[in-house]
Amino acid sequence: MNNNISSVSFGANFLKNTAVRRLVSETDNYEKFKASFVRINPKKLSDVEALESVAKDWRNEKFAGSISASARGIRVANGEGGKKIFAVTVQNSDYKKLNADKILGLVEVKEITAKDVYLSHIQVNPIYIHKKGSEYKRVGTAMLNRLKDMYCRIILNSLSDVSVQKFYERNGFRKVSDSDLKYCWENNKIFMV
Repeated sequence: MNNNISSVSFGANFLKNTAVRRLVSETDNYEKFKASFVRINPKKLSDVEALESVAKDWRNEKFAGSISASARGIRVANGEGGKKIFAVTVQNSDYKKLNADKILGLVEVKEITAKDVYLSHIQVNPIYIHKKGSEYKRVGTAMLNRLKDMYCRIILNSLSDVSVQKFYERNGFRKVSDSDLKYCWENNKIFMV
């Protein structure tokens, strides 16, 4: 399979290649696999419809539904209000329309400043979370890494689930408040979107 990305023309804006891990069935090992980190364009109906399809397909995953609702709200309000939605996708051809079936994960942030964001929601396709033998791994980490390239500080409130908190800690976040499970990641470099 050719996984080279040359030009992107769908409503979502290609930002950067990112690495996830993909299961190679012949060896039963995971190897680096190039995916795309894209910014969703809520003003483009097909992008909003792709998110709605993801929310439906990933049923019982409330964050995907919340991200989809945010995109619809941004479209209706005709403004972002500092909210940005990103996706990791393995789509690598026919970029006229974002393919919901190729989306591996979604993340929504709200900009506090140009360099600081609050991570509102992050959701990996549930078939790739904690499942032995799943086709893709490290999708959540890929999304966080791309956000780290773009912003100097990322703040979030974690779920009370210990495995979720450990995920953030493994990815360089530190707990700054026990009462509301607030986590923060900081760095001084920035990649402008």
